[in-house]
Amino acid sequence: MLGEILIKLRQSEHISQYELASDLHINMGTYYYYEKNKLSPDYDMLKKISNYYHVSIDYILGMNEKTAKEIRKAQSQRKYILKTYDSLSPKSKLELEEYVDLLLEVQRLKAKNLYGKID
Repeated sequence: MLGEILIKLRQSEHISQYELASDLHINMGTYYYYEKNKLSPDYDMLKKISNYYHVSIDYILGMNEKTAKEIRKAQSQRKYILKTYDSLSPKSKLELEEYVDLLLEVQRLKAKNLYGKID
């Protein structure tokens, strides 16, 4: 996804990879690898690229507001689950771990269509 966004931005400016790499003071091969998703720019390079195109780093990384909200929600859910788990007795923790293993096995079997239709 990053590579596709970089290509789209560069093409919208009608510049070559060579010109952009020169403007960013990096090797053209390095930039080529960014667009091919074979190399990821570090934070400082992401800042340079975002400043060059006048877009946010989130945009370059393919994160829109919906994606950001989903990430925050998932982080909140994980925090709740860990906090709840930490408050359980050792016996309850073991039971929960066994239940999670069971859920994972059912999910694996569903993916292989071996468990039938269950919801």
